Amino acid sequence: MMWWGDPGHMAWGITGMVMMAVFWIGILAVGWLAIVRLSDRGRDRPDGPEEILKTRLARGEITPEEYRRLRDELRS
Repeated sequence: MMWWGDPGHMAWGITGMVMMAVFWIGILAVGWLAIVRLSDRGRDRPDGPEEILKTRLARGEITPEEYRRLRDELRS
């Protein structure tokens, strides 16, 4: 049988394929992490109206009386 070189070159071919697979998996992982990080930017926002009221109360934008009144209106 004809070889392009000695059989030892086959190991470099397999190593090269493995390294290429590791490279592309790394590229895909970095892309995936970037997308996840960018999509998580809005997660710090309150989820619902009552959470927004709690945040406004904590910031001092509304008084506790206003908070209770608005919360009761939301629940009714």
